[in-house]
Amino acid sequence: MSSGKPAPPLSTMLDTLSVKPDTVVEFKRDSGKAIFTKDSPYYSVLIESKESDDYDDHFEEFEIASKHFEDKVKFVFLNTDVEKNWETIEYLGLIAEDVPAILFIDLSKGISKYKAEFNEITRKNIISFVQDCLDGKSVAFLKSEDVPQDWDSKPVKQLVGKNFEEVIFEQNKTAFVMFYAPWCTACQNTMPEIEKLAKLFAKNKHVIIARMDATTNEVPRLPILDVPTLALFIKGDTKVTFLFTELISELPDVKLRTNVWFDFVL
Repeated sequence: MSSGKPAPPLSTMLDTLSVKPDTVVEFKRDSGKAIFTKDSPYYSVLIESKESDDYDDHFEEFEIASKHFEDKVKFVFLNTDVEKNWETIEYLGLIAEDVPAILFIDLSKGISKYKAEFNEITRKNIISFVQDCLDGKSVAFLKSEDVPQDWDSKPVKQLVGKNFEEVIFEQNKTAFVMFYAPWCTACQNTMPEIEKLAKLFAKNKHVIIARMDATTNEVPRLPILDVPTLALFIKGDTKVTFLFTELISELPDVKLRTNVWFDFVL
C-alpha cells in the first residue's frame, strides 16, 4: 500500500494536521495548519478506513474519549483510504493487519509511541489506555527488524532495534554509530568514510563502528530526526557523548555535552 517514497520525520508529519473546530483533527499530508508545538506533546491517533463497517462507531467512541483529555492530549484521525497516508502508517511501524489501531505518541522527551492492545474500541478502553500512557504505565512500541545472522561479520556492524542496547551498552565498548536510510544520498556518500573508520579500528577490541537503518528500527529514548545522524557512545556512559545531524542547527535545545540536544539516560 506504500508509494515507496520515504516518510518524513514524525515531527514534520504532525506539523501537517488539518485543524477543525472538533475535538478530533484529521491528518493531512499535503496541507493544513501546523499544530505541533512543545506545549502540546501528547497525541492519540485513530488509524482506520472510513469505509469500515465499524468506522462510525469507532470514531464516535474516539471523539467522546477525546473530550476527557481536550486540554492535554490532541486526538487525531488518520484515514487509511488515503494512499499517501500509508507512508506515515508504515513509518509508525504498522501494517495493514494492524488496522484499525489506536496509538499514543509522546513528544515530551524525544519521540515515544504506544499501541493499544485492547480488542474493542470503546471510550472506556481509550480513556484507560491514554491515561496509562500519560502515567508512564505503558511500554513503548518500537520498530525493529530481526537481528541478521551476520550482523557482526563485517567491520561495520549492522544493528537493529532488537540488539542495539545489548551491543552498545552491555559490551562495555565505545561505539560510533551511523543512523541511515537506504534511499538517502548523503548516507550513501558517508558510508565509505564509515567503512574506512571501521577498518582503522578493526583490531581494537574496545571500539565498535556500526550502522542502523533508522527507517525500520527505533531505539528507546533516542529519536532520530534526520539522516544521516552520527552518534558517539563512550564506554561506561549512558548518555550520547556526541551527536551530529544537519538538523542540529534547527534545534533550540542544544545544551547537553558537545551538541546533544536531549538527555539520553537508560
